[in-house]
Amino acid sequence: MKNKSKRDNWKLAVLVIGVLLIVGITFTSIQITNLNDKIAGFASTNDIAMCTDSDGGAVLTKQGVCYSSLTDKSYGDECIADPTGGMLLKEYYCRADKVCDATEYKCENNGYDSCSNSACQ
Repeated sequence: MKNKSKRDNWKLAVLVIGVLLIVGITFTSIQITNLNDKIAGFASTNDIAMCTDSDGGAVLTKQGVCYSSLTDKSYGDECIADPTGGMLLKEYYCRADKVCDATEYKCENNGYDSCSNSACQ
């Protein structure tokens, strides 16, 4: 009878160890999945994206080129026709969300003579 009792205790110990291993592996797997989700969410595309403007932003007197890695496009400042007559400077710059945008300026209204060579003169 002692041998049967020892065998039953042994089986119980193996069963308890097996259950603990399964619980431990499941818990570890859940933690790894949560960690992977945190890592994946840590560096979004916008976090690693960049935007550069060679003239340093909205600088009317210097021709520049704006590049955004999000769109993989470059835009150069340029003189464009003003529908009301004359020329406008289309000045590109980087927005906070790391894409290029442009504002049109009438050089004459900003203290300059005209737009030429992609800048106010």
